[in-house]
Amino acid sequence: RPYDGDIDVYNLTTISSLAYTPFMKNENHNFSAYFNFFTSDYKTMNQEVMTSNTASSLLQTPVAGSRTQNEELRLVSGSSQTRSLGAVLGASYSFLKDRYILNATLRGDANSRFGPNYRYGMFPSVSFRWRLSDEKFMRGIKNLDDLSFRASYGESGEAPRQDYSFFNRYSTYSWSYLGQTGVFPSTMELKNLKWQTIKGTNVGANVSMWQGRLRFDFDVSRNRTVDLFFNG
Repeated sequence: RPYDGDIDVYNLTTISSLAYTPFMKNENHNFSAYFNFFTSDYKTMNQEVMTSNTASSLLQTPVAGSRTQNEELRLVSGSSQTRSLGAVLGASYSFLKDRYILNATLRGDANSRFGPNYRYGMFPSVSFRWRLSDEKFMRGIKNLDDLSFRASYGESGEAPRQDYSFFNRYSTYSWSYLGQTGVFPSTMELKNLKWQTIKGTNVGANVSMWQGRLRFDFDVSRNRTVDLFFNG
């Protein structure tokens, strides 16, 4: 089967980061913050020809006399492009030498696979840790290295897996009648498609004893997916 194809893939990704860690005169306080910015541009272009029944098996070019009627043969071209932006702003604060630790982040995303109504999404998260073993009333317990309690909540978003889902797209049947090929809608127009969002909560504890020789970690988590995508 003679074949000729040209497939080009263009992918450009950038990551920019900014960190801020001020000097704190009081050692009981510790603060840090950061900002990350992401961009992505992914583009593909293709054109392919596959034919059969040439005059000789030595002819490997579709330009030679051949046919493309069979379903497994092809004469296709296409292009696709996806762009996305993302930014994360986070901060961490600890008090009394990590006895109390608070972390918070806010992420914003934009993706071209959505329609104009829901192209942007915001996803917050927050976590807290209390190192109970550093409290005065706990210091009398021997062989206890660490006893901490944790709690967190966060959201993360996912974009659709296909490009141009907010357009109606049409395809042609692989067969024809009297020289004419039928057209049918191949995708549904989804202008109000939203971000698939996972909302997660977690509570846990850490116990360490005898200089780390014995350690226990406990976690209870619950994740819930909102606006779940369905591949029809």
